[in-house]
Amino acid sequence: MFASILRADTPASVAIQLDLIPGIADPENPENGAVIAMLEDAGWLSPNPVGVIGSLLYELPKPPPSMVVLRSALRVSEVGAKKVWKEFEGYEALSGLTHLAAMPDPDEYRTDLRSAFPWCSEIIDDIAGELSLAARLGRPHFALPPLLLVGRSGVGKSRLARCMAGYARVPFTQLSAGGASDSRALAGTARGWASAYPCLPLTIMRTYNIANPLLCVEEIDKAADSRHNGRISDVLLTMIDPATARQYYDECLQMPADLSAVSWVLTANNAERVDPLLRARCRVLEVPRPRPEHFGVIMTGVTEDVALEFGVAVSDLPELPGEIVESMRSGFAAGDLNARQFAVLHRRALIAAARAEKLARN
Repeated sequence: MFASILRADTPASVAIQLDLIPGIADPENPENGAVIAMLEDAGWLSPNPVGVIGSLLYELPKPPPSMVVLRSALRVSEVGAKKVWKEFEGYEALSGLTHLAAMPDPDEYRTDLRSAFPWCSEIIDDIAGELSLAARLGRPHFALPPLLLVGRSGVGKSRLARCMAGYARVPFTQLSAGGASDSRALAGTARGWASAYPCLPLTIMRTYNIANPLLCVEEIDKAADSRHNGRISDVLLTMIDPATARQYYDECLQMPADLSAVSWVLTANNAERVDPLLRARCRVLEVPRPRPEHFGVIMTGVTEDVALEFGVAVSDLPELPGEIVESMRSGFAAGDLNARQFAVLHRRALIAAARAEKLARN
């Protein structure tokens, strides 16, 4: 057993004695490290030992990626800290190691997204390219640079963001900035208010115990510009910039939080209406409109979305009459329906089909 790691002039009695050690062939045997060290000190190991050493030394699996989100200056033993943790139950877990969802295979990620959004193949290649670079440089967890998806209403920007999170198996939430008069939905509220709550990224992290969710802020070009109660664009600037994201100060918990692992996707119809400073910190990607040949893919996508919403299989949904499907196909090909309108019409058709099934049973 030890021929491949012992020098040729090692006494035969040494190999015999090694074979007599109980459990020596078990890679989890804690004595194996000491045995190998002894052989090395005695000069009995071959110059390039291979084979058996790998099987004798038990290698602990690499721990999953994790990070500390809350680096609180308060100690949990302090009365003030205990009061904070009790009031905001669950957030204390973020002061320990918080799990990071692992990096998906970039090639598989690209394939999955392109199959669901074939009209977005170019921007998907850019997104997957970011993951390929990060994986090449050793990043073990999923993270994307801030993205600004720009395109007409109904081209699938929000659904693309949701699928980007889904295929990476990271938590996802979306927030509409359209018409928002303040930043509370994103930044939370300061402690002292009766309804105080931490910022949205920390809320998502606490809910899922994962430090690298994907957050989508929709219609950022329609956010209110008044600074009276805080602009959502100003808050985003501090959350997505790497220099400030690592030390984002949460006014509710009154401590710095590390938001650097959060992936941000912003959507807009018009990039020129997005705050210039915010736009400069994002990778701007133009989302094209799907073409008539993409009807089948879109039909599959909206059908799967409905099935997922109700927690059923696609086969459990009411079957749409062929003439309805063809009517939808014609409207889509003529440009009368965008992807969002298509989803609304599809749902109405499902409702009508469910009613027809009920009448048929009665």
